[in-house]
Amino acid sequence: MAKLIKNLVSSHILRESDLLTIQALLHHFDHPNQLKGLSQEDLSEIVSSSAEGKQLHATLKLAHLLSNPGRQDRFVIRMPRDAYQYCKEKFEMVGDGQVVLLALTTKNHVLSLTTIDEKVMADIPTCQRFIFRELILRNAASGILVHILKEGDLNPTTEQISVAKTITEAGDVCGISILDILHMTGSEYLSFKEKGWV
Repeated sequence: MAKLIKNLVSSHILRESDLLTIQALLHHFDHPNQLKGLSQEDLSEIVSSSAEGKQLHATLKLAHLLSNPGRQDRFVIRMPRDAYQYCKEKFEMVGDGQVVLLALTTKNHVLSLTTIDEKVMADIPTCQRFIFRELILRNAASGILVHILKEGDLNPTTEQISVAKTITEAGDVCGISILDILHMTGSEYLSFKEKGWV
């Protein structure tokens, strides 16, 4: 399948990127790596056409992904605000009222974002099994739980703080830390770690 996609992309590049476009690009850049950071507007100026610039930009992005299948630009979480910012960018995709699990590498790069079903969250043992199974399957070093709420009070109940402690203690036992638990809306967040609750 991957070979078929590469063949299709190669034929597309040969068909769409005519000699004039290639010459224009080679005139402006010495190395192919310089093409990676170009915006659609930059390319449109070089090829003198918005439509060609748009098409070329999409083609270059696809070519880069195919040539680097294992590499991604990973978001790094250094503090609770970073986790909030990461989830805020995906707020519309995830939706409010959801709990998501961020799996992190040893260097705190985000490996994945997994939505946790409400039924799973309602039962603590089931929730713990789900969280740590996901982190193990992702080969994660740690995780962060984020509860995305509608606008309103971010302060957790006493029961939520107790559940948070139970989950983080389970992480200590199995060697995969839960670094933080966040409550967030589209405009603000509350970190359990910053409050000293976990």
